[in-house]
Amino acid sequence: MKKKIDKYKFTTNEYRLVHRPKTEPLLGFWVAEVWYDESGGVVLYGEHASPEGDIPDETYENMCNMMKAFDQEPLNLDYVDYLFSRKKDAKNEG
Repeated sequence: MKKKIDKYKFTTNEYRLVHRPKTEPLLGFWVAEVWYDESGGVVLYGEHASPEGDIPDETYENMCNMMKAFDQEPLNLDYVDYLFSRKKDAKNEG
């Protein structure tokens, strides 16, 4: 799911371990970048993340930040998409 970032107001982002338990075939788990609004709700998520940098130290730092994703519960993207659709429906009705 691709969305335009400038369309959303977000305050923080981090790497999270994510999965899609209802998707067939099961894709397993992966690390993705996730953006949050002021209240901590997910407003956007990226595709599979990979550590990158202009120099080896930046790549290492990026990888260390990705490793922090394992300190939290995995994020269920099927549920996040459900919440996105509920917000969209509420917006269209109101």
